Amino acid sequence: MLANGSDGRFRQAMYDFTSASAAMLDVRTRYAAFLGVTPPQFSILGLVGELKSSSVGQIASYLGVSSPFVTTESNKLVKQGYLRKEASDNDRRSMLLSLTDAGTDLILKVAPMRLFANDVVFGVLTDEEAHQFFAIVKKLRISFGDCIQLLDTHRWSANEDL
Repeated sequence: MLANGSDGRFRQAMYDFTSASAAMLDVRTRYAAFLGVTPPQFSILGLVGELKSSSVGQIASYLGVSSPFVTTESNKLVKQGYLRKEASDNDRRSMLLSLTDAGTDLILKVAPMRLFANDVVFGVLTDEEAHQFFAIVKKLRISFGDCIQLLDTHRWSANEDL
């Protein structure tokens, strides 16, 4: 990531990436506020809507959060009438989440806002750039996961010479 002996271009890209990530989360916060749910609950509702029926573990994996967190948040959404939980036919210990009619209506309510925002944000990309972006994001998600595992398995010390 050095260019002419400097990583300045890379660091600027990381600042831009971090800023874009923060803005993406801010957009999600606006969707959630529009619907009267929390941002993580919005993500869970949206993902369950896309997958139709999925386990707590699947949702946690997709979102990069813990299963207990998804269980806690999905229980709140069940109480609000937006999600239903049913035991899996394949594994009775596993709970499957699906949208209720009210949950589907909620996701449909925010759809025009999401379409508008996606057009504004991603409309600047050509088709080729969009395909490259999707591939790059997938690669980065995997490599960030690998990085976190490696960081967690190494004992770091501020006094250690790298």
